[in-house]
Amino acid sequence: MQAGTSRQLKDNRLVALTLENKQEDRFIKVSELALSDRQVVRGWLKGFDKKILLSRWFFTNQDGSTGTLNLICSDLSCDGIQDATTEKNSGKSKRFTSR
Repeated sequence: MQAGTSRQLKDNRLVALTLENKQEDRFIKVSELALSDRQVVRGWLKGFDKKILLSRWFFTNQDGSTGTLNLICSDLSCDGIQDATTEKNSGKSKRFTSR
């Protein structure tokens, strides 16, 4: 993961929000986190040693349907997670980069 670059994170990924939980292998699904719109928390992904930033965005599509987007950044000084813009990337994945 590039420094300063936010990426989309699937709801089923496992995360620990405290070092104690990480060390005791107590991870929860990202979908189980109670986050408000654009709230940023620090934690650890299961299988990834570095601390990360995680944010959940709520949005309304043009057709009126709603959705959520989980973003992750491995650069703890990353402010792009707050000001993410969508870029097309190869395949089905999307990359969210700070402006």
